[in-house]
Amino acid sequence: MNTSKITGLVLAAVGAVAVIIALILSFIPWGIEGSGGPTAAFAAQNDLDDTAFQYGTSPGAKYSGSLTRTYSDGDVVKVEFTDLIVTLSENASGTITVNNQQAEYTQIGNYYFAKGPTAFWNGILTEQQKENLDLGPVDNKWASAEAALPKLGYVLSPNILAGRLNADLVDAPDLGAQLSTPNKDTPDARFWPTSDPPITAIGDNQVKTGEWTITFDPSTKAITHIKGSYKVESTTTAIDADVTPLPFAEVSSVFTEQHSLVADLTSVPIPGLQIDDVPGGQAGQVGWKQTGGCTTAACGYDFTVGGTPAAGSDGRRATSITG
Repeated sequence: MNTSKITGLVLAAVGAVAVIIALILSFIPWGIEGSGGPTAAFAAQNDLDDTAFQYGTSPGAKYSGSLTRTYSDGDVVKVEFTDLIVTLSENASGTITVNNQQAEYTQIGNYYFAKGPTAFWNGILTEQQKENLDLGPVDNKWASAEAALPKLGYVLSPNILAGRLNADLVDAPDLGAQLSTPNKDTPDARFWPTSDPPITAIGDNQVKTGEWTITFDPSTKAITHIKGSYKVESTTTAIDADVTPLPFAEVSSVFTEQHSLVADLTSVPIPGLQIDDVPGGQAGQVGWKQTGGCTTAACGYDFTVGGTPAAGSDGRRATSITG
């Protein structure tokens, strides 16, 4: 990935987020008829929009905290991190800790990898995934984390998370009388609100609504902490982390570092991947042949597959290939 390509991705994503948030702001007025200014709820909404706009248009952000994912079967994965850098293009780089075991983590686009000791992999894979699985080849070596960890670069990318906050938090109030200006009797007309948005200010540097609490610098409106959760089907993701938005100059090192890892990441194992989780696996479309003898633990096979491994049902992590 060269710098010019990454810069283009950053600029394109920034433009898209700016348009989305501008549209949101265009139909929410802050005052009410006969008042001297916005209500406390609208003032809190304004603070949130300013903070989300800055955050969502940042080329990247640095996180220190945790992300916890709870699956429908009750399995819980908590990933802790310090100074994890995530870019607007969903690349990520840093050190993570799971079950008190540390590993390096990197994500390039949709592909994410970890490098940690056997104890790290042993702690993040399920018992089913570890059955007949030799973890020796991935001991302190880069391996795909697609079968074992949440995709941190996607979840924590500033534009993705800022968009999620606005989708969850921005709730247009009930509308009353139409304003005489601007744009009366047009699709872009403005109206007096007759109700407050469901948002509460906590002091001058924090807003809360629903499951989310957002902390920011009151003078610059730069986000400083995010805490909350969201649910996709039966999978819940909770985030509790300090946040520092970063300029492009401070995220470019991520791309330089990842460029140097290309040779190491070109062909890596996927600990915990199961044949049913690869494209065509459940339909019997995966080619395979035995290539060696069997031991009491496993037999040797060559598998021929194509495509990108996908998560299992209900948002669950993919499970494992055992041969």
